[in-house]
Amino acid sequence: MNFKITNDNKFIGILGLPKSGKTSLLKKISEEVKNISVFDYSFNDIKRVVDLINEASVDESYFYYLLNKYHFNLNDEISHMEVSVQKKLKIISVIVKKPHILILDDFDKDLNPFIKEQLVEMLLDYQKKFQSLVIFSTITPFDIVKFDARLILLHDYRVIIDMDIKDIFDYFGIINCTEAEFNLLNKEYIFSYLKNYYKYTVLIKNKKSYHNIDLVFEKNTIDIIVKLILGGEKIDNNPIISLNKVV
Repeated sequence: MNFKITNDNKFIGILGLPKSGKTSLLKKISEEVKNISVFDYSFNDIKRVVDLINEASVDESYFYYLLNKYHFNLNDEISHMEVSVQKKLKIISVIVKKPHILILDDFDKDLNPFIKEQLVEMLLDYQKKFQSLVIFSTITPFDIVKFDARLILLHDYRVIIDMDIKDIFDYFGIINCTEAEFNLLNKEYIFSYLKNYYKYTVLIKNKKSYHNIDLVFEKNTIDIIVKLILGGEKIDNNPIISLNKVV
């Protein structure tokens, strides 16, 4: 599971089902780039976080700005916070160290929707402010869209897709058709398909090169694309699809 990080990458989202290899890939990246250690939040209150922040080389003004923006009180006891809020504080304690590369494994795990939206906003602002690279793993395809990220899609510890999210929507197309219409399709352009009792849902690859005036593409969504890639029937053994250099 090797791939190349390029200078124009801002967000890289590693997507896959449980046990697909996401954590293993992040550990390998961490070893390569020697990512910063993460503060442990096993202390009792935010004042202790402040003590640790003051002992480290961090942007204090940015730290207090985030505490204020996300409504933390210095007298709050961390043990009384819900898991989502604890995780938000933990990420704040990391990003104020301004790492050049920030690695987050299952960043959205155990988060309620409101806290998750706050974290997305925080990470987008952080990347823009410090021009850092944020690499995260998730099981939620739409997270990739929110960050306009480069997608690394894993399955059984293999890279299946390595593309920027905007290129994925340009490259793939989805059509719904009958069995008779499916049999007339050029199979060279079919990545995968799903069949039910009355129709086929087909994932077309390299759609701009498929010249068929009768072909009507449905509205693309990342959820359906990923579902077809991971769960669809394949015409043949598709190679890795990449518009980034895989090394």
